[in-house]
Amino acid sequence: MAYGNLQVARLLEAGLKEAPAGARGAESADAGERGADVPADGVNLVTDSEALDARRSAGRNAELAAVSDATSDDKAYRLSAARTHSDHALVLDDLPTEGGIATAAFEVRGENAWKFRLQFVAGSGDGAYGVFDLENAAVTVGRLAEARQIAAGVERLQGGWSRIWLRAAFPRRSGKGAVSLSLADAQGQYTFKSRGESILLRRLQIVRGTELPPYKAAPHDEASADRARGN
Repeated sequence: MAYGNLQVARLLEAGLKEAPAGARGAESADAGERGADVPADGVNLVTDSEALDARRSAGRNAELAAVSDATSDDKAYRLSAARTHSDHALVLDDLPTEGGIATAAFEVRGENAWKFRLQFVAGSGDGAYGVFDLENAAVTVGRLAEARQIAAGVERLQGGWSRIWLRAAFPRRSGKGAVSLSLADAQGQYTFKSRGESILLRRLQIVRGTELPPYKAAPHDEASADRARGN
């Protein structure tokens, strides 16, 4: 089923009350049991990774806009917090991640924000979250409900960019997934009034399996892209 933004927020709030503390460092992992495997095929499940700014529901109290990036041929975006006292997030839902292992990854560069929370949740409420600190190349992970094999990492790249990833093994019949990236202010709070907090994003991909291949935009599928954009 499609996973609404409000459902995502409520599940994360409930999960954080029970989730174990994760390790800190360039990579961190949860000690959960092995989940259901899905062979790694390298296919990017984000059908419009080069057109995210066309999604009607992508920004939640935030603006997502395409920006020029002289260092890459791939499209880059700026995620900016709205001028309201609220949470500020990028939300991508209706992702075909039912059952098995899936990994979400993208490249990010801080502008006026260097901390954020990334969550990867199935329709069943199973999933994972990672709290990322770009300045220190650190991440803390936690498990939501019955997801297993939770892990995350940060890799520093050239030009101030970092590649971050979050992985979870979802139970069978867990339902379609959603990914949400929530900006934090300088104090690490997720509900705040914007003072210009923003980050740059590019090369967003979600793949099945534990191996993370080099970024490749998904083949253009107009019908899938229209559904993702709310058309």
